[in-house]
Amino acid sequence: MLYRAINVVMAVVGVVVLVGMVMVGVNVYRAARTGPRWKRALITAGLVMLGFIGATSPMACCYGSLVAPQPYGDQDLQAVSQSLEFLDKQIANGRIQPDAARSTLGNIELNLERTASEEGLKSFPESDRARLTQQKNALQTRIDSMRKRVGEE
Repeated sequence: MLYRAINVVMAVVGVVVLVGMVMVGVNVYRAARTGPRWKRALITAGLVMLGFIGATSPMACCYGSLVAPQPYGDQDLQAVSQSLEFLDKQIANGRIQPDAARSTLGNIELNLERTASEEGLKSFPESDRARLTQQKNALQTRIDSMRKRVGEE
């Protein structure tokens, strides 16, 4: 039983030492691999204890805000457009299987819906909203035409 107590005490002291090292600005991962054996063991025990605490702590932090759609803009629609262009080139060159292309198109369509959702577009001014809606519709049309082409191949 004594060896368990020693391990727990060593882990707690290791955490305290790690906190001190971080406050001083030492690279703790490097310190865990270099130096005397007792120091490496102490720091490693602290890292394991911190990992265990992080793995077992409840993860009930602010996930509610991730559900609400966030307004995006031109850059994200441009990223979706670039993804479509790349996929179109891969399909044209025959470098991608039809099943993989359909799956990728589904992911791109999901990204488009997340990027330019109706609720997210409401936060933009009317002029930007109209332009972004137009871009979204053009990209959706392009996705539909690519989906038909992949379905035929």
